This record gives sequence, structure tokens and C-alpha cells, in this order.
Amino acid sequence: MILACLLTLFFSSAVPQAAARYRASPDTLRYSSLNSYMMYFVRGADTLGQPVTTRTLEFRRFEPSASGLRVWVRLEGTGPNTFRSEETYTINPVGRILSVDGRPVADVPNARVDLLPRFSSTDASLQSGRQWIDTVSVHGTESYGPTSYDVRRTYRVVRTIDTLGTQVALIAAQGEMRLRQGGWQDSAQALVWWQEVAGPAIDTVWFDTRAGRVLASVAIMNLTGTGGVGPRGGGTAMPSGLRSSIRLTGQP
Repeated sequence: MILACLLTLFFSSAVPQAAARYRASPDTLRYSSLNSYMMYFVRGADTLGQPVTTRTLEFRRFEPSASGLRVWVRLEGTGPNTFRSEETYTINPVGRILSVDGRPVADVPNARVDLLPRFSSTDASLQSGRQWIDTVSVHGTESYGPTSYDVRRTYRVVRTIDTLGTQVALIAAQGEMRLRQGGWQDSAQALVWWQEVAGPAIDTVWFDTRAGRVLASVAIMNLTGTGGVGPRGGGTAMPSGLRSSIRLTGQP
């Protein structure tokens, strides 16, 4: 009986445990992102807006830094809307963004604060059934008006899977998102568009617990509220909404 207990203790300590932490990687990670969305405004019997689908290649490189990890990210648009952008983030091991291109994240307008799913800072385990709550909140003011992004998610580890020499955690999240966004409709005439919407946000993440990286993810949101077009700080409000599905898939 004592021998059996010792063997159990030995093997449980020898097997790497699932950990909710990001890690440096010697490789540049490559992803394909498919974003299908519809932003719409309702004016009387008319719905203004149409479905849009964009495809983006995303490259990520994780390197150690004094405060955690430095994450270089390059985006390349494909299809008719080609573009290229690069940013370097500093994050802590649980995925919280600390800075963007050397600037504190609070000082960066429209910073991509949801670059990575964020784990609990107090419990690094990713055992099946584990839950934690995370809140992201960013508020700012642009030339066209105020902006805000608030989301509170409850994450749950659905299960862990041993496959291809590693361990993958399937993580599901349900939450509530509030979004205030806008832009210039006609800067010469000081006309802006704006949207203030809220609703459910559902996320699914496949996380390689041994490599400390996201393998794939799906983010779905269905937000409704008000919006409009008109002079900055004015204009007529109308029902508005945003439906979006973002699918990120790791590439070889």
C-alpha cells in the first residue's frame, strides 16, 4: 500500500501539469484570422449595413523580457483590402498587456487589449472544471468623441486533451460586452458616426499548456444599442448593432 502511494506521488509529480501561463517561443507563430461581421443602423423600415468578411494573416513571436514577455505581432490583410501593420506588446505571463510599442497601454488609443485570453493571476492550474473571472476596461477620447471597451468574462476549462505529445486545454468563456466606437464620416463638415452597443460575448480557446500558446480561438458577439451620424456631440440616434465572429486558426 505504501509502495503504491509512493509510485502515485512520483508519477503525478513527474507528469507536467497543465499551466495557464504564456511562454517564450523560439519560433514565430503563424495564424489565419477570418472575421465575419455586420455593423448596422436601423432608420425607419430600412436597415443600413451589409455583411463583411475579412481575412488576415497574423504572426506572433514571444520573447522573454524583464516584466514578463515581449510579443511582436504583424498583421497582413489578404484579398481586396491589403494592409500591413506591426506592434510590439509587453505582457505578463497571464496575458495582461502592460505596454504597446513602449507606451503604457492606457496611453495608446484603441489599444488591442484583447490580444490574448487572460488567465487568473492567483491560480495557474488548468484542470478540467477550473473557473475564473476576468474584466477588461479601456476608456478614451478621440477627436471624433469618446470611446470605451468593457467586457467581463467567466472562463471555464471544459476539458484537457493529451494529443501529439502535448496537452491541450479547451476553454470556454461567456460574458457581457459594452462598446462605444465611432469615426469621422466627413471631417471637412465635422460629421461623425458613432455606436454604443452591448450584449453577450462568447469565446472558445484551444490552449497548448506545455508550449504556453494559443492554438486556435473563436470569438462571437451580438451587440445591440444605439448609433447615429451627425455633428460631433449631436445628431439623431437610431437603433444600431454589431454582429461579429472571429476565427483564429494556427498555421504550420
